[in-house]
Amino acid sequence: MTKYFIQQNQQSHGPFTIEELKGKGITSSTPVWTEGMAEWRPASSVEELIPIILKTPPPFSAQTSDDHEHLYPSNSKRNKWPIIAGISIVAAVIAIFVFSQNSSSENNSKDASTTDPVKSAVLSESSPDTVTQRHQPYSKRELSEAEKIAASVLHEKNNPSTYISGSVRSWENFVDEFVVEVDLFNIAKHTAYKDIKITISFLSKTGTVLGKENEVVYEYLGAGYSVKRKYKYFAHEATHRAVVEVVNADVAN
Repeated sequence: MTKYFIQQNQQSHGPFTIEELKGKGITSSTPVWTEGMAEWRPASSVEELIPIILKTPPPFSAQTSDDHEHLYPSNSKRNKWPIIAGISIVAAVIAIFVFSQNSSSENNSKDASTTDPVKSAVLSESSPDTVTQRHQPYSKRELSEAEKIAASVLHEKNNPSTYISGSVRSWENFVDEFVVEVDLFNIAKHTAYKDIKITISFLSKTGTVLGKENEVVYEYLGAGYSVKRKYKYFAHEATHRAVVEVVNADVAN
């Protein structure tokens, strides 16, 4: 298969097969060379390259076009002024019609707002500024002290287990009972609780839960106060310690 070198941009490239040369954009004047040629030759002189030579149109003559236009003026140039005049008239009529419709709509709107106070109030209420003010996020307004206290009280009443903390001490007595001493403290600022539900879990040294007991502390627990309770159980022999969890409580005030 014959391969050719080509000269492009004053540099030699190749060798390329006939198929590869199809994508190189060679013209009739592109210098080519292959084995057996004594010197570089234009591509148009190689018979097997003629089918792939890039065909280019002859240069456009602006003078010819101008002369033709001068001798034979087109109908579009001869007849353009009547067309332009017609378009201008139509545009003017449309503009007058649109202006008259807008003026009529504005007058009707003004009359309706003046004669119908209810509609006027509705329009005022639905204006962009009014809607923006009405739907302004509540968080942007600074809460008063009373509102802050009310919000805090509401949160305390709805989340008793968050505000009652529990700690526990546990040990085994001389009769193999597992003693659990629970200390509950109310950290709420405003809310008192009562009938506190707790769960005591018995854990092994590895943290495995060996058993649970549910208890209710029937006491009032005021804000900032604490209460203690002591329980005795015959727990699993592998019990190492106990932990307490506050499940819920009733609001006392």
